Amino acid sequence: MTSCNHFTVLLVDDEIGICRELAIILEEEGYKVFVAHTGKEALEVLERESIDLLATDVYMPVMDGLDLIVYTKKHYPDLKVFAFSGGDRSESIRFSEDSILKSIEKYGGITLLKKPMRGKLFLDQVSDMLEH
Repeated sequence: MTSCNHFTVLLVDDEIGICRELAIILEEEGYKVFVAHTGKEALEVLERESIDLLATDVYMPVMDGLDLIVYTKKHYPDLKVFAFSGGDRSESIRFSEDSILKSIEKYGGITLLKKPMRGKLFLDQVSDMLEH
């Protein structure tokens, strides 16, 4: 286990199993992890907790990851963020990989990972973002 316990990660994904798996990986490395299953739940956590990194899925009910990123970058400009996606679930152009990247690139420093993610890839992304 590394000494990461001073970093706090908010993990947002509507797929409970994925959330649980990724949270365990982070916790085993010493990160403090908060979990939300919708963008709206994530906003509630952000209001009451000090978060260092937001890791969010793109496709979610109630408030999707793109809307969550836009909101957090406006209201929490120093928050580090990365997004992950399982691919196009919708016919909508909004959710193509290129359109996702174009939507978030204006905020700078936001990476998009594709699901399924290997645990090490996810952990490396979190570590790289928090250590730099």
